[in-house]
Amino acid sequence: MLSALLDCFKDASWPVRDCACIACGHFVATFPEECKEVFPELQHLWIEHLSDNIQSVRQHSAQSIGNIMNTIYKDELSSNIIAHVNQNLMKAKDQ
Repeated sequence: MLSALLDCFKDASWPVRDCACIACGHFVATFPEECKEVFPELQHLWIEHLSDNIQSVRQHSAQSIGNIMNTIYKDELSSNIIAHVNQNLMKAKDQ
């Protein structure tokens, strides 16, 4: 199931990516141990999708990250999110 969600997360169609983004977040939050192998890739995709041009994709990426902050990945994810925010927050004024 996770493999199919990962494929959908990379789909060219934004509605597919949007749904996969939130579904992957729920999956990881529910089954964190089973996701260890693909978590680095998922983390990269969520962070990348925080800058998507579709508002709901950005929102669902942030929501998924928030859901995962209560799992075993909290420390790893929080340090990467802080680094991302530090690098990109000021870019918002250039939009």
